[in-house]
Amino acid sequence: SPSPLEAFFANYAPRFQYNARASASLEFERLCNEFDWHKEDPRRKTAYRKFKAALVEQFNFLYGTDVNDIGAWQNLCHVVR
Repeated sequence: SPSPLEAFFANYAPRFQYNARASASLEFERLCNEFDWHKEDPRRKTAYRKFKAALVEQFNFLYGTDVNDIGAWQNLCHVVR
């Protein structure tokens, strides 16, 4: 099944093709450019709200939500190191 970020960006296919190897924030900017959404555009603001929610879901998907899970903390530390 798709990750939360993949699911978010899939809403804009086929016009926008998400690159999962790129930075999610840069992909969001590319999405906005593709649809010509300027900073104050209500469509951009709606998409940004949904994007932020997808980022949280993506983090939880990858690292979990149990703050007492030492394995999750080790995994996170390994990634940011």
